[in-house]
Amino acid sequence: MLEGIVVSVIESGIFIFLPEYFITGFMPFASIKEIYFIPDKTKQRAKAAGKNFHIKIRDGVLVKIVEVNPFKRTLRLHLIKKIAEK
Repeated sequence: MLEGIVVSVIESGIFIFLPEYFITGFMPFASIKEIYFIPDKTKQRAKAAGKNFHIKIRDGVLVKIVEVNPFKRTLRLHLIKKIAEK
């Protein structure tokens, strides 16, 4: 598991910066089956439908790497849990 910081929220997911490796990865909302996220681009956050849970820019999160594609230069992440809110 890696610690990261949410740096952007878009319609399809969130971008998470991993300071230990100085890289940014993407976590698609579709990869989380148990929670349906409703993105709010104006407030740069995503709220879980029917739950008292949201993720916004500068939140600390624990993630794991799901896929690395060096040809496309992409990193896909999976959210483990939110660890801090700033």
